[in-house]
Amino acid sequence: MPCKGNTQGETCTPTKILCATDGTEHSCHAVQLAAKLARSLGATQADEEALRSREAAVGIVQYAEENGFDHIVVGTGDKRGMSRLMLGSVAADVSRRAHCAVIVAR
Repeated sequence: MPCKGNTQGETCTPTKILCATDGTEHSCHAVQLAAKLARSLGATQADEEALRSREAAVGIVQYAEENGFDHIVVGTGDKRGMSRLMLGSVAADVSRRAHCAVIVAR
């Protein structure tokens, strides 16, 4: 994986992008962004449906690790205040847990 351990400011070009979606309108933007990124960089892309729960982050990261993805693209809703505090954010959990670069599409 070319991006793993990139701490020296080296350019990190994605070669395999996982776009995790939950079927919501917000995830459509993530799918479009991932496809555009994959096309422009010559990377491969896989769309994987995810569950609508905080546990989805664990599954997304595990799937990415097991299948050699070097970038993950996730969408995020516009949760604020109590809603965000109560439900958390799968995108935030993925970015904290991931072994690779994470792009969050709004």
